[in-house]
Amino acid sequence: MITAKQPNIERALRIVDEELDIVAVEREAFERLQRRVRDVRPTAPDRAPEPGAGGGTSALVAPPTTTADGLETVRSAYRETVMDVPHYERAYGDSLAESLVEELGEGIAGHLLNGRTLTPVVYRGLLAAVERSRSEREEFERLLRRERESLRAVERELNDVETTCYELGSRISEVASAEEAASGEEAASGDEVASGEEAASGEEVASGEEVATADELATVDERLAALGARCDRLSDRRQETIHGRSAVALSGVDEVSLVQYLYGAAEPTCPALADVVACRDTVEHQRERCRGVRAERSG
Repeated sequence: MITAKQPNIERALRIVDEELDIVAVEREAFERLQRRVRDVRPTAPDRAPEPGAGGGTSALVAPPTTTADGLETVRSAYRETVMDVPHYERAYGDSLAESLVEELGEGIAGHLLNGRTLTPVVYRGLLAAVERSRSEREEFERLLRRERESLRAVERELNDVETTCYELGSRISEVASAEEAASGEEAASGDEVASGEEAASGEEVASGEEVATADELATVDERLAALGARCDRLSDRRQETIHGRSAVALSGVDEVSLVQYLYGAAEPTCPALADVVACRDTVEHQRERCRGVRAERSG
């Protein structure tokens, strides 16, 4: 029995699985960063000196060392989580400053790199920015899982279509071979003359077989036409899936469709549709063979 395969979808599934692994690792890194940042306490803003009752001043000024330590703690946590994933250098290779800007935004990055104090306002903005990057990965994981299931659904249906198509093609070959054998036998026995009764009986049998075979070929052609229609519907559903998605929302990624993001550097860039087209061509090829055999019989 033939084992149907969809090479472009198989390649696409490997790409999606690799991307899922990367995104999961990054999400976990941001979750670790989140926990470490929550352990940091922001420094209360400096209060300017106020006139005292006796003409002196009263002030609450945070020690500079405490302020610097808070910012350095966050920077160290970022290096040891987000920048410490195994694929970081290969995929990004950004410096601390570049990565902070990409993931947390210029404002928060500027405070973390050049600020004097981790104020409550900056701290709240930092927590929000970390959560945004974490949730982006989480949402992207869901999008990738849906893409993987979509690819697998297309693959299953194409495998079923191709298996059925192969079986119908085999039947066409059997009929064609039987026709060739019958033609050879008729030519070999052309000089032999049967009695009237035997000849009539033979003609009836031959006529019955011809009708049965003609009906079978007609049924084969109808089933192939139905397989072609399945391919067309599958193509329509896949295109609806592609065009119905929003653009990829991920820090450092320009807005592109998921297909462009995942398969833009691959060939073909629409792997599932490419396999659908190839399957459709196979079905049409078998229909042409079937029509050819039917035409030879009627001729």
